[in-house]
Amino acid sequence: MPNAIQLEINKEKAYAHPYFPIGSIYMSVNNINPSTYFGGTWVRWGNGRVPVGVDTSQTEFNTVQKTGGAKTHTLTVAQMPSHVHTYATTQTSGNPQVSFPQWTMMATYGGQLGSQASRLGANTLNTGSGQAHNNLQPYITCYMWLRTA
Repeated sequence: MPNAIQLEINKEKAYAHPYFPIGSIYMSVNNINPSTYFGGTWVRWGNGRVPVGVDTSQTEFNTVQKTGGAKTHTLTVAQMPSHVHTYATTQTSGNPQVSFPQWTMMATYGGQLGSQASRLGANTLNTGSGQAHNNLQPYITCYMWLRTA
């Protein structure tokens, strides 16, 4: 038969812990289920994810326990900043001559240049491999537990 002290201890464990009510998150660098210390039922939570505060004004963060994001991301052409890779030269007489080291020249011309101003241009070739790049923010890991009962 349990004594009065043991009954009080059991009663305390049966109710939500005043410091960690149901729905609380407990973080620790020790991989020990918090029920060992606080009672209740705890489950591992948020494995491999970073917690972010709810912000109802942003659709990405507007509800509790919403998940999103990605460890890596491959940019599309539409996501790249606007930029130009061009080179051109103008010459008013003679034969325009331009050197494009390590570039491939793509030009179409028919006829003679004559004495009018002539323009010769070139574009660079595509570069890059289209591979995903790292998208991780600076982080530190810990164990996270959610109290469910």
